[in-house]
Amino acid sequence: MSRLSTRLCLGFVLVGFAAALPAAGQPYWGTQAGPEIPSSYVTWSGSGYEIILIDPPETLPTSTTQAYAVNNAGQVLANYSTPTYLFYTGAIWENGVLTTVDSSASQQADINQFGHAVATRSDLGLYEAIMWRDGEEIDLDIPSYSCALGINDADQVVGQYDDPSGDDQAFLWDDFVLTDLPELNGPWSAAIAINNAQQIAGYADYVVDPEHPEEAVSCAVLWEYVGGEWVITPLAPLGTYSFAMAMNEAGDVVGAIRNGSANRQPALFTDSGVTILNEETDWGIARGINQAGHIVGSYEPAGPSYESAFLWKNGTFTDLNDLLPRSARAGWDLWWACDINDNGWIVGIGDYQGEMRGFILRPVSGHATLQWQSAAAF
Repeated sequence: MSRLSTRLCLGFVLVGFAAALPAAGQPYWGTQAGPEIPSSYVTWSGSGYEIILIDPPETLPTSTTQAYAVNNAGQVLANYSTPTYLFYTGAIWENGVLTTVDSSASQQADINQFGHAVATRSDLGLYEAIMWRDGEEIDLDIPSYSCALGINDADQVVGQYDDPSGDDQAFLWDDFVLTDLPELNGPWSAAIAINNAQQIAGYADYVVDPEHPEEAVSCAVLWEYVGGEWVITPLAPLGTYSFAMAMNEAGDVVGAIRNGSANRQPALFTDSGVTILNEETDWGIARGINQAGHIVGSYEPAGPSYESAFLWKNGTFTDLNDLLPRSARAGWDLWWACDINDNGWIVGIGDYQGEMRGFILRPVSGHATLQWQSAAAF
């Protein structure tokens, strides 16, 4: 497997997984619908938000959960692990219920407004791009190692696969038609997000010194279909390490960039240029953006060597943990904010009472109480 296959499929999109077969008696979603799993939630209000805990199945109390993406209908793409963490089971949370959609070793990536989702499945050490749509698991039938990373409302999928030479190639998949996207002068590329205008964001490698092609530098890029062909445009100065993670319908792109002595800082890429969201952090990534331009991600606060979730809104950078009232801070540590929808719902991954848990943080108004409620009462 090439460099990017390892990075994307095993951690670039957040958390890696080990290759494993589905457990006995746990078929794929396309074979048999998964069980609906009641999911309790916790509401801490008074800070303008309530936080919802995504619990694992009662039969897997030591399992971890993760939340990756959310659409405007409030459907959350998530997963939960086996007790041995050998593989992750894909699930969609909706209205307090976590429904299993896949029992293979899969890395979840994105969900569109119709609840169709993309992921990467691991099967005997091979990585395959898949889509979950209307109760069916669809193999995108892409050759070699492949990762599905983004989907729009037309079910167009973008990602990366290993080309015949073993290099990483960005692709657009449209109803089983595979298109290789143009690259810069380097051998590696990956398409990570696509909007409904068919703009595609990702990154491509740029070789600064032709005598040392092995020292290629990743550059955030935008692909657009112009005059009957796909055109690639760098979003950052060539030779400056950067990459894209998400994009909204306006074509605003977020990700990270190396800025001066900083390793990487969360960044917004627009027609106006590059905006660093937090100049003080040495390590951060912007992971999601909505139509209002509100951005979420993760960063390392000055001093502590750990990541913390953030919200960037109207030019103000806020640690999401600071939005939690004191009654919640003792139990929660929000690590990564992965996505934000147009209603302001934020999903991600954190620590709740010593266990990795997916969370939903959504705006509320009014009462300031702590409540535990079951899915039935949701």
